[in-house]
Amino acid sequence: MKMNCVVCGKEFNVGKVSYERGQRCCSWECSTKNRKNGKLVHCPVCDKKFYLSKSNIERGRKYCSKNCYYEARLLAHEDFSETNFKINGYKFIYIDGYPIREHVYIIEQHIGRKLAKGEVVHHINYNRQDNRLENLQLMTKSEHTKLHYYDLHKHLRKNEISGRFESKNSEVMF
Repeated sequence: MKMNCVVCGKEFNVGKVSYERGQRCCSWECSTKNRKNGKLVHCPVCDKKFYLSKSNIERGRKYCSKNCYYEARLLAHEDFSETNFKINGYKFIYIDGYPIREHVYIIEQHIGRKLAKGEVVHHINYNRQDNRLENLQLMTKSEHTKLHYYDLHKHLRKNEISGRFESKNSEVMF
């Protein structure tokens, strides 16, 4: 059976079963265009033209890719510059075009190698902005977790009878 595509108007052959199933377009591309209820927009980062679905428009999405989304986030960050910026309190710097946490870079330069898997850099005074070498300590993830667990729970003691944690002044905490 011959019919005209509802999108581009091109005449094409369609089988009886395909027609009964609702095929009204000549190709997958036309079929996709026919189903879409969004619109073509320009990415504000790379200016690429791309399709944005109605639901993504309603959610406020406006970037063509994750890369453009993250680039826009970095550019919009108040502490961003071409050389450094901050995320979650950590200073980042660009090395060979890639962002890296400044404290990690300082330790790697000091020890002369990249951090091994399972190694982390701890800020001794807990200030993420203080990246002086004397404030940085290399340790394993396990040691780091134990350190922070101890710091979190050092004001508590476990009651031997009830098994509940109490503050050192004997008030029940939880």
